[in-house]
Amino acid sequence: MTFNETPRGKQRGILKMKKENTSQALILRQKAEARLKKQPSINFSLSETDAQKLNHELEVHQNELEIQIVELRHAEAERSRSCKLYQELYDYAPIGYFTLSKEGEISKLNLLGSKMLGKGPLKLIGSRFGFFVSDDTKPIFNLFLEKVFKNKAKELCEVTVLSNNDLPKYFLISGIAVENREECLMTIADITELHKTKAELEISNQELIYQNEEKQKRADELTIANVELAYQNDEKQKRADFPYFRTLVR
Repeated sequence: MTFNETPRGKQRGILKMKKENTSQALILRQKAEARLKKQPSINFSLSETDAQKLNHELEVHQNELEIQIVELRHAEAERSRSCKLYQELYDYAPIGYFTLSKEGEISKLNLLGSKMLGKGPLKLIGSRFGFFVSDDTKPIFNLFLEKVFKNKAKELCEVTVLSNNDLPKYFLISGIAVENREECLMTIADITELHKTKAELEISNQELIYQNEEKQKRADELTIANVELAYQNDEKQKRADFPYFRTLVR
């Protein structure tokens, strides 16, 4: 089952598997009967003790088969629970998961990933992820995708995506190619709020700088005013120190 397989598709897959198993069992039965007919018949003459031993061995073998069947069913149930748990962890993870082809087409994604792009998972399968990337950051994403399939190391990039309400969203993308180099796995974190906080912080810093500049201007003006006042006081003191100026004042 793929990560985006519908319940109806899963049911069809189960029915198909049951038909294939039934068909294989029937073919195996026919082969066994045909082989038995070709083998020469052997008459066994067993004592009562030997017959009891043989019957005991058959019963033990039957019990062993029943135990194996129970263990197989238990293992299958555990596997089914593990797959369900993994599917839930995949779908409800706090980050978006995507699997992309070399051409950038989406082949798998989780629920949060579909919410990030604003469309249902089935509508996104087969779509190119770059279609949702803004024009100004699309070259960044294309270069990122090229590096992912070229290099073996993890690559990072930051892109802008336009949401349904035309407000930009900022995504931090991490990607790495799988072993066959035909697909890559991407994780996406929505850092829009971080960008908002960063922008608000920059505005606050600019306002603080402006306020500091205004304070400095006022401080400079006050300094100039104090210098002028001191100069005027010096002139008054000079006039007061000479009698001629005092006579003129009288």
